[in-house]
Amino acid sequence: MNAFNKKPGLKKTSLARHGIAKLFLPLAGFLLILFAAPLLAGASGEIPGLVDISRLDPTIRLDIRYATDNNFTGRVVYPAPRCLLREDVAERLVRVHQKLKESGYGLKVYDGYRPLAVQKKFWSIMPVEDYVADPFKGSRHNRGAAVDVGLVDSEGNEMPMPSGYDDFTEKARRDYTGAPEEELRNRAILEEAMVSEGFLPFPSEWWHFDAPGWENYPVSDQPLWAYSGNTVRILSGTRQETKLAGFYMAQDYGLYGDLKCQFTAMEDQDKLITALMNGDADLAVVSPAAAKNRGALPELAVLAALYPDFAGKNADGIVLVRKDRLAAERERLLSFARSTLAGLELAEKYPDAAAMAVLRRNREMSFEDCRQSIVELGKRYKKNAPAALYQEAWTRTFGTEIPSPAIEVFSPEVPSTLPARYLCPVTVAAAGELAHLAGDLTQGAERVFGSEAVVVKTGGSEASARLVGLGLSDFGLATAGVVAEMEAGTGRFAGEAHSVRRVTTLYTSTAGEPVLLIASREVPGPWKEGFKTMAGAFRDSLRSSFFAPGEARSADSRELDRIISKMTLEEKIGQMLMVSFRQWKSKDVTEINGEIAATIKKYHLGGVILFRENVAGTGQTAGLVAQLQKASGDIPLFIAVDQEGGRVVRLQTGTVMPGNMALGAAGSPEDTYAVAKAIGEELNALGINVDLAPVVDVNINPDNPVIGIRSFGSDPQLVADMGVAYINGLRDAGVIATVKHFPGHGDTDVDSHLGLPSVPHGPARLKTVELKPFQQAFDQKVDMVMTAHVTFPAIDNTKAISKNDGREISIPATLSHKVLTDLVRKEMGFDGVIITDALEMKAIADHFGPREAVIGAVKAGADIALMPADLDQAYNGLLAAVRSGEIPESRIDESVKRLIRLKISKGIVKVSDGRFVPGEKATRDLYERLMVAGDVVGGAAHRAIEKRVAEKAVTLLKNEGDMLPFKLADGKKVVLFAPWDDRLDLMTGELNRIIAEEGFRNVEVKGFVYNELSALTGEQKQAVDAADYVVLGSYSYDVTSRTPGKHWLPDFALSTARYALDSGKPLAVMAIRNPYDIMYMPGVKAYVAVYGAAEGPNIPAGIAVIFGQARPQGRLPVSIPNSSGTGTLYETGTGLSFK
Repeated sequence: MNAFNKKPGLKKTSLARHGIAKLFLPLAGFLLILFAAPLLAGASGEIPGLVDISRLDPTIRLDIRYATDNNFTGRVVYPAPRCLLREDVAERLVRVHQKLKESGYGLKVYDGYRPLAVQKKFWSIMPVEDYVADPFKGSRHNRGAAVDVGLVDSEGNEMPMPSGYDDFTEKARRDYTGAPEEELRNRAILEEAMVSEGFLPFPSEWWHFDAPGWENYPVSDQPLWAYSGNTVRILSGTRQETKLAGFYMAQDYGLYGDLKCQFTAMEDQDKLITALMNGDADLAVVSPAAAKNRGALPELAVLAALYPDFAGKNADGIVLVRKDRLAAERERLLSFARSTLAGLELAEKYPDAAAMAVLRRNREMSFEDCRQSIVELGKRYKKNAPAALYQEAWTRTFGTEIPSPAIEVFSPEVPSTLPARYLCPVTVAAAGELAHLAGDLTQGAERVFGSEAVVVKTGGSEASARLVGLGLSDFGLATAGVVAEMEAGTGRFAGEAHSVRRVTTLYTSTAGEPVLLIASREVPGPWKEGFKTMAGAFRDSLRSSFFAPGEARSADSRELDRIISKMTLEEKIGQMLMVSFRQWKSKDVTEINGEIAATIKKYHLGGVILFRENVAGTGQTAGLVAQLQKASGDIPLFIAVDQEGGRVVRLQTGTVMPGNMALGAAGSPEDTYAVAKAIGEELNALGINVDLAPVVDVNINPDNPVIGIRSFGSDPQLVADMGVAYINGLRDAGVIATVKHFPGHGDTDVDSHLGLPSVPHGPARLKTVELKPFQQAFDQKVDMVMTAHVTFPAIDNTKAISKNDGREISIPATLSHKVLTDLVRKEMGFDGVIITDALEMKAIADHFGPREAVIGAVKAGADIALMPADLDQAYNGLLAAVRSGEIPESRIDESVKRLIRLKISKGIVKVSDGRFVPGEKATRDLYERLMVAGDVVGGAAHRAIEKRVAEKAVTLLKNEGDMLPFKLADGKKVVLFAPWDDRLDLMTGELNRIIAEEGFRNVEVKGFVYNELSALTGEQKQAVDAADYVVLGSYSYDVTSRTPGKHWLPDFALSTARYALDSGKPLAVMAIRNPYDIMYMPGVKAYVAVYGAAEGPNIPAGIAVIFGQARPQGRLPVSIPNSSGTGTLYETGTGLSFK
């Protein structure tokens, strides 16, 4: 299979039009290694276990598409037009070719073995598993056990096939029968020959064949170097640091790859880059500043686009050297290297304990295998430390000697505002398996622990040295030696609590015992896999090994208590308030003014929620967020937004995504994760740190006017699984997820924005339905939960008197201590942040005053009061309640501690000199943020996810007589109906695209908006009479809007359906929003649900299915009752396919 793992019916997207995202290269003083292939050690002559097919049979023709620009990226991915395969696979292919030659045919190879690094490049362009194999799983090509081939005649001319290579239509499928007889015959000849030698044909790609037992071959990342013979050609500038870097690289490949290296220093940067571009070199070490001075920056930009990994995106073995840092780093980092050796000696000393520590995080290994791996790693490290080699390198470059044994590490000076994904790994030349440094070590320490732990001691003897690995950005690595000592309870850890504060104190306050901070997500160097055996298993070890449950990662509980105790009551109250600035003096707020800034400071606000009015453009939004954070002072804000996807989206330039019910219909947690991660990446790029999503309400009630398609469905387990996937997607994108609306808003028929709903069910039902998704989210440590303005009398039947009309009402969950404290905290074990739904909503505001509402929410257990109806009353009311003793100040401290702890863990706040100061995420350089956001927000990769999942979600519920798909042809007439202009534009736009792409002529498309109409007009009837196909877009959002006689929406839809059916016209009904419309028109013959809204991918996906451009794959995520409500019309899970 090529880079794509396609599903039938998915259309090809021309990625060449979109290109690869621009890279941000502001580090003009640093050296970058620009390479014309993935920078990993190669092997001598042949890659181990792989053979070059041309050496076995040079008559097999090659057309390696990824070595040309004739591929889905539109560019050269690797300049290595070679086909390598596992030896036995290659021999099978040669036999196939020989058999075909006997009949006057032969093979042409399009792709064979592909390094995993190349797969990562594909994934960075198109991270959609239906298109590109996930590099974390590896593709069959990465194993050298798959090949893409075509059929040629004796002259080498390609024989015609039903589709071209890399085609994404049904024509590429092996079961496609619509091609000319000659093409079908050629396909059969190729398949028969390949199968005769045991190859397995891939169903959706006529060119792709897997070797039998392909899954038994390991995934490989050995590069396909475009070198002459066995020589890697390396160029560098003549400056001292560039020469050193180039020399190191040459020696690395000579040592680890057994390659001959030709190293040349060139004065002329223009010629150097030209040589690289022309293929006269394999690797170049250049200075961006020098290149810019010589006018070569455009070429650098080209290389950046072709090879994004060079800038540090998961690159392996990149050296960054800055001249003015060499002297300062030299002695300090040599000491770290000595400590590394001591750490490994500890691992050898306590192999059993080290193995147990590893197994705690990686249970796939056996104890003995793990133990042996650790022992072998220590031996291999000491054996392969090439002290003499680096002594020679240093001497040649600087003319001075360095201590031996020596491990040289060069670290760039990385600005604190630079995001983690731009931090390049640093080569530890003598031991790549321990090169996990990212950026400056001291700055790394400060980001984690604050200034108190920044001092790093580097003196002392090797015998007494210890090494502790602590991670950044939710990624922890602990060197096995230290964890072994901790697990064994020996040494300094005997009888001590294993908290991170204790470890930090031990290894920063005692002279002679350094701390190494490890922060790279990738392990560079030739011993990559070996090191992962020992250290890679310690992901998240900060949470599991060094922290007590609930302890903050970057500041322990006692430290938080001390700093919070110094805050004023006013400051603490402000942290518990999140407000909106939708408008200011009747104008949309797209940038803050002095009055807004003064409001933030006056009330010491802890958060701001943004709405659509605030986020009109990408650059504007990033600028607004930066302004808000600047106004917030020492404790930056939670910046929140409701970016659920589908019907509820705020970003006007972001990717809309299909919405939760569409995700439920698609039925894939992996898809949900991909969607949520994309949403999170867009928010994170803009500086928005909280998403008030996902909705995990179980939509039991089809009459629900406010949840509906915002829910994943009516099955509690489906909702729970999708909710967890969504949470993980946001979390991995660096954004706080918020599950809502607790305890559940799915079985109501009142909109809490307009009234006070009630759920009557008892505890047993609530536990198995409404509470199930929340419990699963709590178990997964979701950061926030939002309350529902819904009464649950079975949980809390406490009564209150409505200020509106004086009647007695049950207290809503938002104000219930039994719900927020007894149920959420005590019974369900949630210790994250509780945020209310907007307190200005009528469910609260109609019955409780602003002061009463916020006090009631805090007393109930809420940590954040969202959008109080009157900020001043809420703020001063809370102050008064605490000062009077109505609310203990300890209750306020409890919430503030949760809030600050969460802000610290997400990089919004950090501790410095015993106080809170803005963290990296709140102080990121605006220019850098704009450069990133411009590529990420609404980017091509996210649009591809959106389109794929939307098409996968389309659910065909009814298709009598196989009416669908409609078959377009020249001269056909199509009539489309939609309730509003924007929906009709989406319908006609997609249909016109299909017509143009398929090349149909004289197809007439008429579209009509039926807003406020209850029946067809005369003109519309004439159009239906003349039409070959009719598509009716129906729409409903509550019980009234789907009840004929009560609303124009069902009246028009029903009358149109009847007229088309009576006229014998093929009619397809597409339920645009809720899928329940078929309840009032069960007689229609074709019915499709798309779960969409006013914008986004759902409507085009439905049109694509109706007209056969995509296959219906969705399964109904809710049950649909019959019109009387006495039975079920369609069960959950219903979904048809085309024959």
